[in-house]
Amino acid sequence: MRLLPAKSAGADGAAQDRGGGEAFRCWRIVKPDGGNVVELFHFCGMLRATMNKWRFKLLYDGQCPMCRREANWLMRRNRAGHLAFEDISAPDFDASRFGLTHEQVMGVMHGVFPDGRIVTKVEAFRQAYRQVGLGWLLAPTGWPVMRELSNWGYEWFARNRVAIGRFFGGESCNTGRCSMSTPEKLHRRIPPADD
Repeated sequence: MRLLPAKSAGADGAAQDRGGGEAFRCWRIVKPDGGNVVELFHFCGMLRATMNKWRFKLLYDGQCPMCRREANWLMRRNRAGHLAFEDISAPDFDASRFGLTHEQVMGVMHGVFPDGRIVTKVEAFRQAYRQVGLGWLLAPTGWPVMRELSNWGYEWFARNRVAIGRFFGGESCNTGRCSMSTPEKLHRRIPPADD
């Protein structure tokens, strides 16, 4: 038996958009019978286009061994697909899509919400952990005194992450895109990208 899209969904069998991010699609279950295909069941229904859409995107440095390890750990726990990842060391990465500079994204961790809001430093980690169901692990870093200490510790790590990675046996940056400088404080809203 096989599940196939039915041609009755639209003229070309494609889903028909009913608005609100939903699409109407028909399917049929068929069974090969010799040289013929016998339709066993035909059904139609609504599909939500936003079912597994990301709720937060983490901009991580793939050239930093410890950062890459953390991103891979989060990827394995991202079963619901609510967390998206973008490697800022990739040759085609363009920080200006987020209203940022290369120096800013290389300076500290950034995260982006679908509406364009940007968070940085430990807040980016807190949001990422929330999306994989582990927000409770980093919740104390959001408490008033702990927030400042956490951000201070993270800023030190971010400035030294390549050297720390080398110290622990990780490979060094070989793309030339890993230069770091101290970023400006960034807590602002940028408009969402047009799709």
